[in-house]
Amino acid sequence: NKIGDEGCGALASALQSPNAKLTILNLSANLISDVGASLLASSLENNTSLLHIDVRGYFGISTPVKARIHALVQLSRDGVTDVPRDLVAKLPDELLQQVSFDTYEAEMQCGEEADNW
Repeated sequence: NKIGDEGCGALASALQSPNAKLTILNLSANLISDVGASLLASSLENNTSLLHIDVRGYFGISTPVKARIHALVQLSRDGVTDVPRDLVAKLPDELLQQVSFDTYEAEMQCGEEADNW
């Protein structure tokens, strides 16, 4: 795939639709930077249907943006409705930079879950 940042913009627009029903999105090994990933993260503020995103192979995306994406998808997966999703988007990068999870392990685990669906 060669989705890139421009493709992420199109996906983000589709995910913002109230009619969006996509539950799994595999964007592994695409050339996506913080620009495209930030567009996706913003679209997830209003999307509760996406339950899994495969982010393996994201080499141009910073830890704060990855953390935002993972947090927003996890809210949907857990069915959390009492937390304003825009709060996740407003968390400062400095705080998200300190997220202490093994990104590679978390991404691989997400990928394995998708393989089982």
